Amino acid sequence: MKLTITLLVLLTAIISYIWICKGFENPWYFLSEEQHLYVYSTQAQVIAAIYGLTVTGYIFLRNNQDKQKENDPTKIDAIKLTQKEERILLFALTFFSLSTILLAVFTLVSFDDEVDVIRVVSKNFCTVLFTITIFLFSYFILYVLRLDKIEKASEEIKNSIDKHEENKTTSTQSESNMNERDADLNNNSTIEEQNENKNYDNNTVSLSLFLYKFNQLESFITRLLLKPNHDVVQFNDYDIVTDQFYENYIKKTRRRSISNILNELVSLGRIDSRLNDDLREIIKYRNALVHGQDLIPSKIMIQKIDRISKEVEGLLS
Repeated sequence: MKLTITLLVLLTAIISYIWICKGFENPWYFLSEEQHLYVYSTQAQVIAAIYGLTVTGYIFLRNNQDKQKENDPTKIDAIKLTQKEERILLFALTFFSLSTILLAVFTLVSFDDEVDVIRVVSKNFCTVLFTITIFLFSYFILYVLRLDKIEKASEEIKNSIDKHEENKTTSTQSESNMNERDADLNNNSTIEEQNENKNYDNNTVSLSLFLYKFNQLESFITRLLLKPNHDVVQFNDYDIVTDQFYENYIKKTRRRSISNILNELVSLGRIDSRLNDDLREIIKYRNALVHGQDLIPSKIMIQKIDRISKEVEGLLS
């Protein structure tokens, strides 16, 4: 989106320069007073009307996106990314629309200005802004109505997490090479990790494998939340073991999102901030994976979810 805005600004500057130079040297049309008043007043009215209709339609679309987030929490990250890009494009559209309207008004006011430069620059620059704003409206409408925007946003999230994990792994490997003594002290664990990495390299990394490990990790997280309330429930100064309470608590926990469960685990001190961040990154990656276009998880994320799953399982003992 930053590239799009940059290209838009450069395109506006180049076309404006060419258009204004053409207006000074050899203009295509000479407008009468009536034509001048009609053309530039109409430009301001047209831009204002289209902008109002576009924003109204986008409000309905935004409400629909918010309903999607409520109905399917796994799409929250992708929808937030999409809304962020749409918001940037809407800011650009607002800026161009207001600039066109104000410049059109200034062009009407400066019609009888004695300085030719002001009249020529204002008229030609206003025409350029009007033309580009119309195309920007069309681009914005087509952009927000894309059918594959969730898939593309999910793919972008997935690729960013993969790149982040690869950079972390690369930096970790470089640090481990500088600390050979520490590597020798953990020789057994290092050999075990290398064997696991070879197994992952030899086996086909599939969506089913990742989802299996994610479901396993989700089960460990739920059990970790239930652990403090597993055995005894305090009620009216009596220790009561209630199977029905435990079953109802399990059902209630399963209906809660895993993000809310993590929040409660952090507040209870069951997991630290580092593990919480790793778990949220895995959840975010899983959601992007199932809603994206490329359904093949990276090997590094397979290794990470397996490592984090073992860490969470160790907290249950």
